[in-house]
Amino acid sequence: MFIGGYFHTLDDKGRVVIPPRFRNLLGERFIITKGLHGCLWVLKEDRWAVIQQRLQSESMRKEQVILQRFLSGGAAECSPDSQGRVLIPPVLRDFARIERDVVSIGAVNRVEIWGRERWDEYNAALDDESIEASLERVDLL
Repeated sequence: MFIGGYFHTLDDKGRVVIPPRFRNLLGERFIITKGLHGCLWVLKEDRWAVIQQRLQSESMRKEQVILQRFLSGGAAECSPDSQGRVLIPPVLRDFARIERDVVSIGAVNRVEIWGRERWDEYNAALDDESIEASLERVDLL
């Protein structure tokens, strides 16, 4: 399970450190792709395989095509270098508005990578009432 949050800086080559705790759970290879709300999702290979299997179909249903393009179109296979860094491709950096400061958070079944400004904007928009309502809807309160 992925938990916790870490602050890092993107280097001049577009690489970011994946925290050791997350690297140990992700394994040698993993996938980075677009996520919701302007972040990137970092997924274990087996989780990515499940997503790809569900999206793989001969039908061209609108929802499948949208998700195939969104999730697969910018996805990148990654392996950390000896210092634990991975290259975030420019298309994904642009999507997440990652310029320099980066936040990596554990989100139970995935890691999320956020540009610091977007992370701060997202959190500023949250309030106790909306969090409480979400907790009630998923039966955690």
